Amino acid sequence: LHADDREWTENLALQLLQAVRQPVEGFALQSELTVSLGLTVHRHGEGVLDAAGCERLIHRADLAMYHAKKAGRNRHVWFEPSMEDQLRRRGQLGAAIRAGIAAGEFVPFY
Repeated sequence: LHADDREWTENLALQLLQAVRQPVEGFALQSELTVSLGLTVHRHGEGVLDAAGCERLIHRADLAMYHAKKAGRNRHVWFEPSMEDQLRRRGQLGAAIRAGIAAGEFVPFY
């Protein structure tokens, strides 16, 4: 992603955030919406952008979106590889805890 492309994408994300912030009126009600955007790019070294590549992009954008929500919503966050590492570690920890519970390795104290 070239600097100009990144700047263009940043500007588009900011425009989307601003547009969604506008109050929505209907049926004598007014609602305020927020949006959280996850941004990612396909890099040249990642091979052909086939169906699997598209799934990978969606997965990465989804991870970035959850980081945007966690950071306070109504914002955008770019995907970073560390996000996948965190997800993998949480999954491994969860699996280890479930295995430990099944093996009786946890003793509750009251």
